[in-house]
Amino acid sequence: MLAVAALSRGAQAAAAAGGALELTAVLDPLSKEAQRAAPPPLGLSVTLHLNPSLQIDKFPLESFYRYVVSLEPSFDNAGRSLSPQLDRALFSSLRTPQVLTLHVDAPEAWLLECTEAAYDMDNLRLAELGERRRPSRRRDGDRRTVSAVYELASLLITGSCEDVGSRHPPNGLQLLLGTTAQPHATDTLVMRRRTGEPRRRPSVGWTVFTLRTAPALLAAGHSTRAFRGGMQRIDPATLTDAAAVRVTMADFTGANILLLAQKRPGLES
Repeated sequence: MLAVAALSRGAQAAAAAGGALELTAVLDPLSKEAQRAAPPPLGLSVTLHLNPSLQIDKFPLESFYRYVVSLEPSFDNAGRSLSPQLDRALFSSLRTPQVLTLHVDAPEAWLLECTEAAYDMDNLRLAELGERRRPSRRRDGDRRTVSAVYELASLLITGSCEDVGSRHPPNGLQLLLGTTAQPHATDTLVMRRRTGEPRRRPSVGWTVFTLRTAPALLAAGHSTRAFRGGMQRIDPATLTDAAAVRVTMADFTGANILLLAQKRPGLES
């Protein structure tokens, strides 16, 4: 086993001040977990133990990995916070004939979109660079350089819905997701074997779930005609006709909720 003691700038200051916290990690240097390891921004003294596997049948890593998000805030000369769009990953001297795919290792609740790219980032063959170029708002200064910009397009709100009478998901129940100003931003369906994943633009604040009230759907016997909704941990006897559930989007980690639904009297069948 190889032991390496490493101190970041914040950790050096903490060690000089007699900091009491120390982080010790044991990593296989050829593992995916080791690829994701980044310096902790907490000002800790860090001791890293490298524990490689002694028997390797094939090379365990098949990807190049870079950590993008800055661990410390950056400011310009005027003291203004720099835009997070300046964060970037740089892969240099990639000399490989294989087809490469650029994948963003992001939180599960993030839906990212590639907004600028001159090449197909899912099928990138560096040996053929420049032959399959696509129009782009951004031009690469060098034919041997490929650049792409990714944007956080939506956040996922996931969860489950249960009919308090049958204790089963109300299959086909239609839900609307929106805000007070925009009640119908997107929608989803409750399915028996799958959790609906409504999407919304990435902004914090209040999000409201409601049951669909479109007249055409009411005639079909769905949603608010047959169901009334409520929130988690509410006694089914207290469910009201105000079928709206407020969800707090306090950060960018998404949300997971439980919805309770109950059929109106006389519409149980």
